[in-house]
Order: sequence, then structure tokens, then C-alpha cells
Amino acid sequence: MDFSLFLVLVTGASGLIWAVDALLFAPVRARVSKEVGLRREPVLVEYARSFFPILLLVLVIRSFLFE
Repeated sequence: MDFSLFLVLVTGASGLIWAVDALLFAPVRARVSKEVGLRREPVLVEYARSFFPILLLVLVIRSFLFE
């Protein structure tokens, strides 16, 4: 598999995971956490939120400067 395609797919997947969580699951988690007192994100969402800006920056730099 080509590295450019892999980078696009991983960036898109991490952005999609982050967006779906922010729009659908985070409000529910916030309501439940008020009742229970816990507010932890799932590990997958935490990693996606952390890696998405870095992957996007690498994708943009690689696409427009090096290609």
C-alpha cells in the first residue's frame, strides 16, 4: 500500500472517530458523568483526538511541500 493513501485513510479515520464522538457520544457521556461523577473518554477517542491534528499537519506538509 502506498504511504500517501495510508496517511489519508488514517487521518480521515481519526477525524471521523473524533467528530462522531464529539457530536453523538460526548453529550451523553457528559450527562451521565454528572450523575455518576466520572468523565473518561474511551481510549480510542483519546488517541484519535490526540493524533488527528498531527496527522493532518503531516498530510498537508507532505502533500503541498514535498509532492
